[in-house]
Amino acid sequence: MPLRPLGLDDMLTGTVRYMRSNPSLALGVTAVVMVVVQAIQLLVEFALVGIDPAELAQGRSSGLVGSLIGTVGSSLVSVVLGAVLAGLLLVALGQAVLGRSIGVRQAWQVIAPRVPGLIALSLLVWLAIMVVVLAPTFLGLVFAATGSGGGIVLGLLLLVVAVVVTCYLGVLWVFAPAAYVLEPIGVMAALRRSVELVRGYWWRTFGILLLTGLMIVIPAVVVMVVVVLLSVLLPPAAMLISVPLAAVVLATFATPFGVGVTGLLYLDQRIRKERLDLELARSADWPAAPR
Repeated sequence: MPLRPLGLDDMLTGTVRYMRSNPSLALGVTAVVMVVVQAIQLLVEFALVGIDPAELAQGRSSGLVGSLIGTVGSSLVSVVLGAVLAGLLLVALGQAVLGRSIGVRQAWQVIAPRVPGLIALSLLVWLAIMVVVLAPTFLGLVFAATGSGGGIVLGLLLLVVAVVVTCYLGVLWVFAPAAYVLEPIGVMAALRRSVELVRGYWWRTFGILLLTGLMIVIPAVVVMVVVVLLSVLLPPAAMLISVPLAAVVLATFATPFGVGVTGLLYLDQRIRKERLDLELARSADWPAAPR
Protein backbone atom coordinates (compact mmCIF):
# COMPACT_ATOMS: atom_id res chain seq x y z
CA MET A 1 0.00 0.00 0.00
CA PRO A 2 1.18 3.59 -0.42
CA LEU A 3 2.78 4.91 2.76
CA ARG A 4 0.50 7.94 3.12
CA PRO A 5 -3.07 8.56 4.32
CA LEU A 6 -5.28 6.15 2.39
CA GLY A 7 -8.38 6.83 0.37
CA LEU A 8 -11.21 4.36 -0.05
CA ASP A 9 -9.85 3.27 -3.43
CA ASP A 10 -6.46 2.54 -1.82
CA MET A 11 -8.15 0.33 0.79
CA LEU A 12 -10.25 -1.59 -1.73
CA THR A 13 -7.36 -2.07 -4.15
CA GLY A 14 -4.98 -3.00 -1.35
CA THR A 15 -7.42 -5.57 0.02
CA VAL A 16 -7.82 -7.26 -3.36
CA ARG A 17 -4.04 -7.32 -3.84
CA TYR A 18 -3.47 -8.84 -0.40
CA MET A 19 -6.03 -11.57 -1.12
CA ARG A 20 -4.48 -12.34 -4.51
CA SER A 21 -0.94 -12.39 -3.10
CA ASN A 22 -1.80 -14.98 -0.43
CA PRO A 23 -4.76 -17.06 -1.64
CA SER A 24 -3.93 -20.15 0.42
CA LEU A 25 -4.36 -18.21 3.66
CA ALA A 26 -6.91 -15.58 2.66
CA LEU A 27 -9.19 -17.95 0.76
CA GLY A 28 -8.12 -21.50 1.63
CA VAL A 29 -8.14 -21.21 5.42
CA THR A 30 -11.29 -19.08 5.30
CA ALA A 31 -13.07 -21.76 3.26
CA VAL A 32 -12.14 -24.46 5.78
CA VAL A 33 -13.39 -22.38 8.71
CA MET A 34 -16.64 -21.55 6.92
CA VAL A 35 -17.27 -25.22 6.13
CA VAL A 36 -16.88 -26.05 9.82
CA VAL A 37 -19.20 -23.20 10.86
CA GLN A 38 -21.87 -24.26 8.37
CA ALA A 39 -21.59 -27.90 9.45
CA ILE A 40 -22.12 -26.95 13.09
CA GLN A 41 -25.10 -24.78 12.22
CA LEU A 42 -26.68 -27.60 10.20
CA LEU A 43 -26.05 -30.03 13.03
CA VAL A 44 -27.74 -27.69 15.51
CA GLU A 45 -30.65 -27.10 13.15
CA PHE A 46 -31.40 -30.80 12.63
CA ALA A 47 -30.41 -32.25 15.99
CA LEU A 48 -32.30 -29.98 18.35
CA VAL A 49 -36.02 -29.93 19.00
CA GLY A 50 -37.74 -27.01 17.31
CA ILE A 51 -40.09 -24.51 18.89
CA ASP A 52 -43.69 -25.75 19.14
CA PRO A 53 -46.17 -22.83 19.44
CA ALA A 54 -48.77 -25.14 20.99
CA GLU A 55 -46.38 -26.12 23.78
CA LEU A 56 -45.44 -22.49 24.39
CA ALA A 57 -49.12 -21.61 24.70
CA GLN A 58 -49.44 -24.29 27.41
CA GLY A 59 -46.40 -22.99 29.29
CA ARG A 60 -44.01 -25.78 28.22
CA SER A 61 -40.77 -24.23 26.98
CA SER A 62 -38.49 -27.24 26.46
CA GLY A 63 -38.30 -26.69 22.70
CA LEU A 64 -37.62 -22.98 23.16
CA VAL A 65 -34.86 -23.62 25.69
CA GLY A 66 -33.24 -26.24 23.47
CA SER A 67 -33.33 -23.97 20.45
CA LEU A 68 -31.87 -21.06 22.41
CA ILE A 69 -29.07 -23.22 23.80
CA GLY A 70 -28.26 -24.54 20.34
CA THR A 71 -28.31 -21.07 18.79
CA VAL A 72 -26.12 -19.54 21.50
CA GLY A 73 -23.73 -22.50 21.35
CA SER A 74 -23.30 -22.36 17.58
CA SER A 75 -22.91 -18.57 17.80
CA LEU A 76 -20.13 -18.96 20.36
CA VAL A 77 -18.32 -21.46 18.15
CA SER A 78 -18.65 -19.07 15.22
CA VAL A 79 -17.24 -16.21 17.32
CA VAL A 80 -14.26 -18.31 18.47
CA LEU A 81 -13.42 -19.61 14.99
CA GLY A 82 -13.98 -16.16 13.52
CA ALA A 83 -11.56 -14.64 16.03
CA VAL A 84 -8.80 -17.11 15.13
CA LEU A 85 -9.45 -16.60 11.42
CA ALA A 86 -9.36 -12.81 11.77
CA GLY A 87 -6.05 -13.10 13.61
CA LEU A 88 -4.49 -15.15 10.79
CA LEU A 89 -5.82 -12.75 8.15
CA LEU A 90 -4.53 -9.70 10.03
CA VAL A 91 -1.06 -11.24 10.34
CA ALA A 92 -1.07 -11.88 6.58
CA LEU A 93 -2.22 -8.32 5.97
CA GLY A 94 0.53 -6.94 8.20
CA GLN A 95 3.13 -8.76 6.13
CA ALA A 96 1.48 -7.80 2.84
CA VAL A 97 1.76 -4.12 3.78
CA LEU A 98 5.53 -4.59 3.68
CA GLY A 99 5.33 -6.46 0.37
CA ARG A 100 5.77 -9.91 1.88
CA SER A 101 3.79 -13.13 1.68
CA ILE A 102 3.44 -15.41 4.69
CA GLY A 103 2.43 -19.06 4.79
CA VAL A 104 -0.30 -20.57 6.92
CA ARG A 105 2.16 -22.27 9.29
CA GLN A 106 4.17 -19.08 9.79
CA ALA A 107 1.01 -17.03 10.34
CA TRP A 108 -0.16 -19.55 12.95
CA GLN A 109 3.20 -19.35 14.75
CA VAL A 110 2.77 -15.59 14.97
CA ILE A 111 -0.81 -15.62 16.18
CA ALA A 112 -0.83 -18.78 18.36
CA PRO A 113 0.41 -17.08 21.56
CA ARG A 114 -2.25 -14.40 21.12
CA VAL A 115 -5.18 -16.72 20.37
CA PRO A 116 -6.58 -16.96 23.96
CA GLY A 117 -6.60 -13.18 24.31
CA LEU A 118 -8.03 -12.73 20.81
CA ILE A 119 -10.86 -15.13 21.62
CA ALA A 120 -11.47 -13.36 24.94
CA LEU A 121 -11.57 -10.02 23.14
CA SER A 122 -14.08 -11.28 20.58
CA LEU A 123 -16.28 -12.87 23.24
CA LEU A 124 -16.17 -9.72 25.35
CA VAL A 125 -17.30 -7.56 22.44
CA TRP A 126 -19.92 -10.16 21.43
CA LEU A 127 -21.36 -10.33 24.96
CA ALA A 128 -21.42 -6.54 25.28
CA ILE A 129 -23.23 -6.17 21.97
CA MET A 130 -25.65 -8.98 22.87
CA VAL A 131 -26.54 -7.26 26.16
CA VAL A 132 -26.98 -3.91 24.41
CA VAL A 133 -29.21 -5.52 21.79
CA LEU A 134 -31.21 -7.98 23.90
CA ALA A 135 -32.06 -5.79 26.90
CA PRO A 136 -33.83 -2.96 24.99
CA THR A 137 -35.27 -5.47 22.52
CA PHE A 138 -36.80 -7.57 25.30
CA LEU A 139 -38.26 -4.49 26.99
CA GLY A 140 -39.51 -3.25 23.64
CA LEU A 141 -41.31 -6.52 22.96
CA VAL A 142 -42.84 -6.45 26.47
CA PHE A 143 -44.18 -2.93 25.97
CA ALA A 144 -45.39 -3.72 22.44
CA ALA A 145 -47.18 -6.84 23.72
CA THR A 146 -49.48 -4.65 25.82
CA GLY A 147 -51.24 -3.71 22.60
CA SER A 148 -51.60 -0.08 23.58
CA GLY A 149 -50.50 2.64 21.20
CA GLY A 150 -48.10 4.12 23.75
CA GLY A 151 -46.58 0.71 24.50
CA ILE A 152 -45.99 -0.02 20.83
CA VAL A 153 -44.36 3.37 20.26
CA LEU A 154 -42.15 2.93 23.33
CA GLY A 155 -41.22 -0.55 22.18
CA LEU A 156 -40.21 0.74 18.74
CA LEU A 157 -38.18 3.55 20.32
CA LEU A 158 -36.30 1.02 22.46
CA LEU A 159 -35.54 -1.06 19.36
CA VAL A 160 -34.20 2.05 17.61
CA VAL A 161 -32.05 2.83 20.66
CA ALA A 162 -30.65 -0.71 20.60
CA VAL A 163 -29.70 -0.37 16.92
CA VAL A 164 -28.11 3.06 17.38
CA VAL A 165 -26.07 2.07 20.45
CA THR A 166 -24.96 -1.15 18.76
CA CYS A 167 -23.72 0.75 15.71
CA TYR A 168 -21.95 3.30 17.89
CA LEU A 169 -20.13 0.71 20.01
CA GLY A 170 -19.40 -1.50 17.01
CA VAL A 171 -17.58 1.34 15.27
CA LEU A 172 -15.75 2.37 18.45
CA TRP A 173 -14.40 -1.16 18.95
CA VAL A 174 -13.89 -2.13 15.31
CA PHE A 175 -10.09 -1.73 15.45
CA ALA A 176 -9.65 -3.75 18.66
CA PRO A 177 -8.74 -7.07 16.92
CA ALA A 178 -6.25 -5.35 14.61
CA ALA A 179 -4.69 -3.45 17.52
CA TYR A 180 -4.43 -6.63 19.59
CA VAL A 181 -2.83 -8.64 16.77
CA LEU A 182 -0.51 -5.98 15.36
CA GLU A 183 0.51 -4.26 18.60
CA PRO A 184 1.99 -5.77 21.79
CA ILE A 185 -0.98 -4.85 24.01
CA GLY A 186 -3.60 -6.64 26.09
CA VAL A 187 -7.33 -7.16 25.61
CA MET A 188 -8.62 -4.13 27.49
CA ALA A 189 -5.82 -1.97 26.08
CA ALA A 190 -6.90 -3.05 22.57
CA LEU A 191 -10.44 -1.83 23.25
CA ARG A 192 -9.14 1.49 24.56
CA ARG A 193 -6.76 1.71 21.60
CA SER A 194 -9.63 1.28 19.17
CA VAL A 195 -11.65 4.02 20.86
CA GLU A 196 -8.61 6.29 20.73
CA LEU A 197 -8.07 5.71 17.01
CA VAL A 198 -11.74 6.18 16.13
CA ARG A 199 -12.10 9.37 18.20
CA GLY A 200 -12.61 12.32 15.87
CA TYR A 201 -13.15 10.02 12.87
CA TRP A 202 -16.28 8.13 13.91
CA TRP A 203 -18.42 9.22 10.96
CA ARG A 204 -15.64 8.59 8.43
CA THR A 205 -15.03 5.14 9.91
CA PHE A 206 -18.75 4.39 9.96
CA GLY A 207 -19.18 5.52 6.34
CA ILE A 208 -16.33 3.37 5.02
CA LEU A 209 -17.51 0.34 7.00
CA LEU A 210 -21.09 0.87 5.82
CA LEU A 211 -20.03 1.13 2.19
CA THR A 212 -17.86 -1.97 2.53
CA GLY A 213 -20.73 -3.83 4.16
CA LEU A 214 -23.08 -2.88 1.33
CA MET A 215 -20.51 -4.02 -1.22
CA ILE A 216 -20.52 -7.40 0.51
CA VAL A 217 -24.17 -7.76 1.49
CA ILE A 218 -25.93 -6.65 -1.70
CA PRO A 219 -24.22 -9.14 -4.06
CA ALA A 220 -24.49 -11.84 -1.38
CA VAL A 221 -28.24 -11.31 -1.01
CA VAL A 222 -28.73 -11.41 -4.78
CA VAL A 223 -26.73 -14.64 -5.08
CA MET A 224 -28.53 -16.29 -2.15
CA VAL A 225 -31.96 -15.34 -3.54
CA VAL A 226 -31.03 -16.86 -6.91
CA VAL A 227 -29.69 -20.01 -5.22
CA VAL A 228 -32.82 -20.40 -3.10
CA LEU A 229 -35.10 -19.91 -6.11
CA LEU A 230 -33.13 -22.44 -8.15
CA SER A 231 -33.05 -24.86 -5.22
CA VAL A 232 -36.83 -25.13 -5.35
CA LEU A 233 -36.39 -27.02 -8.61
CA LEU A 234 -33.95 -29.47 -7.02
CA PRO A 235 -34.66 -32.53 -4.85
CA PRO A 236 -34.91 -31.76 -1.10
CA ALA A 237 -31.52 -33.32 -0.36
CA ALA A 238 -29.82 -31.20 -3.01
CA MET A 239 -31.54 -28.08 -1.66
CA LEU A 240 -30.14 -28.78 1.82
CA ILE A 241 -26.63 -28.82 0.35
CA SER A 242 -26.85 -26.01 -2.20
CA VAL A 243 -27.80 -23.19 0.19
CA PRO A 244 -25.07 -23.88 2.80
CA LEU A 245 -22.56 -24.40 -0.03
CA ALA A 246 -23.44 -21.01 -1.51
CA ALA A 247 -23.08 -19.46 1.96
CA VAL A 248 -19.61 -20.99 2.32
CA VAL A 249 -18.47 -19.69 -1.08
CA LEU A 250 -19.77 -16.19 -0.38
CA ALA A 251 -18.23 -16.06 3.10
CA THR A 252 -14.91 -17.33 1.75
CA PHE A 253 -14.53 -14.16 -0.30
CA ALA A 254 -16.46 -11.74 1.93
CA THR A 255 -14.62 -12.47 5.19
CA PRO A 256 -11.03 -11.71 4.07
CA PHE A 257 -12.32 -8.73 2.11
CA GLY A 258 -14.01 -7.27 5.18
CA VAL A 259 -11.02 -7.99 7.43
CA GLY A 260 -8.68 -6.48 4.83
CA VAL A 261 -10.58 -3.21 4.52
CA THR A 262 -10.90 -2.91 8.31
CA GLY A 263 -7.20 -3.66 8.77
CA LEU A 264 -6.16 -1.06 6.21
CA LEU A 265 -8.56 1.44 7.75
CA TYR A 266 -6.85 0.79 11.10
CA LEU A 267 -3.44 1.43 9.50
CA ASP A 268 -4.80 4.56 7.84
CA GLN A 269 -5.94 5.91 11.20
CA ARG A 270 -2.49 5.28 12.66
CA ILE A 271 -0.91 7.02 9.69
CA ARG A 272 -3.17 10.03 10.12
CA LYS A 273 -2.77 10.27 13.90
CA GLU A 274 0.70 8.83 14.56
CA ARG A 275 2.61 9.04 11.26
CA LEU A 276 2.87 5.26 11.11
CA ASP A 277 3.94 5.62 7.47
CA LEU A 278 7.37 6.83 8.64
CA GLU A 279 7.70 3.87 11.01
CA LEU A 280 6.68 1.38 8.32
CA ALA A 281 9.15 2.89 5.88
CA ARG A 282 11.95 2.17 8.37
CA SER A 283 10.63 -1.16 9.62
CA ALA A 284 11.67 -4.57 8.33
CA ASP A 285 9.79 -6.70 10.86
CA TRP A 286 6.24 -5.43 11.38
CA PRO A 287 4.65 -7.59 12.62
CA ALA A 288 7.60 -9.93 13.14
CA ALA A 289 7.32 -13.30 11.42
CA PRO A 290 9.29 -16.36 12.56
CA ARG A 291 12.16 -17.35 10.31
